[in-house]
Amino acid sequence: MMKCHICGKSLNDVLEHVEHILHECSQIQADQVLQAEHEQEAGYDPA
Repeated sequence: MMKCHICGKSLNDVLEHVEHILHECSQIQADQVLQAEHEQEAGYDPA
């Protein structure tokens, strides 16, 4: 199994961490899109 020579973590651990970060980012982005759509429906104009 490959390990990071700096932190000693296995490649699998690092990939799982990256996958978790990507999932969190996509969830945040989806929430922002939903909020923007809701504001648009409510007639909110940020400009």
